Amino acid sequence: PLWSLGVYGVREYPRTAAALAHIRHIDPALTAGSPGPMPDIYYIIADGYGRSDMLRELYSIDNSEFIRWLGEKGFYVARESCSNYCMTFMSLASSLNMQYLNYLGTYRPPGSPDRMVPYTMMHDPGIVRVMKKLGYEIAHLGTTYTGTETLLRADRTIDNRSFITSSGFVIMLTHTTVLKFFERYIDTMIARQMLRNLDAVAALRRRGTPLFAFVHLLVPHPPFHFDSAGNIRTQPPKLGQFLGREHWHSKKQYADQLTFLNTRLKSIITAILKQPGNPVIILQADHGTGSSWSDPEAYRRERFPILNAYYCNDAMRKQLYPSISPVNSFRVLLNSYFGAKLPLLPDRRFFSKITSPFDLTPVGRGR
Repeated sequence: PLWSLGVYGVREYPRTAAALAHIRHIDPALTAGSPGPMPDIYYIIADGYGRSDMLRELYSIDNSEFIRWLGEKGFYVARESCSNYCMTFMSLASSLNMQYLNYLGTYRPPGSPDRMVPYTMMHDPGIVRVMKKLGYEIAHLGTTYTGTETLLRADRTIDNRSFITSSGFVIMLTHTTVLKFFERYIDTMIARQMLRNLDAVAALRRRGTPLFAFVHLLVPHPPFHFDSAGNIRTQPPKLGQFLGREHWHSKKQYADQLTFLNTRLKSIITAILKQPGNPVIILQADHGTGSSWSDPEAYRRERFPILNAYYCNDAMRKQLYPSISPVNSFRVLLNSYFGAKLPLLPDRRFFSKITSPFDLTPVGRGR
């Protein structure tokens, strides 16, 4: 019940406040190098986009044509990359702040489901603070996902949402209350908003000021709104955007949605590369696929391998390596383009459950 959420929030507030007070922000001195040319920077997250070897093994998807296309366009594809965490809010809070989050678990009781700290780190991330200091204009596409529906320091937010699709909480209510009667209508609204966001990416640039754009695309992650041609499915996905891990078992629908996204990404990237200047494009997933969620060991093996590709200058490309993980993406970018002195962190993976995100277990070694 809603009242119990309120009671929980009041009870947990002191611990949450303590964790927020201890967030480690990047030392500005380490990023205060001598910037050369200031390229437009696009950080594009394709939610749940698995690495090619996992797609082939678990989904029978041959993604080599798209990976080859990226290479031909000049991208470096990190073919052994894994995410650092297995859930969006942990992964993006980590990559956008260029740090691991494990230390924040000290301020959370064991088993706590609270996400307020990573959500706050996503809403006001370290990389945006740095780019603002360097003179960048910050652009953001609003999403229906609670962690990326807003970006506090954005100069421009392109918001294609309606009131009903304005937050994950409202969407969840429509799938779990009497509002479920409107489920099909609302899911269609969400799909159309996703299409408008895809249309908006290549048009984010303005003349005169370098651009930093944060783009969180909620595909190819379930629910599967689109067929391979990009048509909105007439049969709406059940249980909504944040409910029902069994959606991952619809492997054919995942493959269709991935095919559609690849087509759109080609158009977006081609349009960006036609614009003046030499941009940086980081095309990255927050985590991999999840078809084996009912088998813990298989799920851990599947969940971390991700798409991770970089369009950048030679100086940055020389610092990239096959197993680079998202926690190091902006460290390498700031070092190579802006003369920063940020050490690279070990590429590690940590598993946790959605019900206790800070109860973290190390997973093997990065590949």
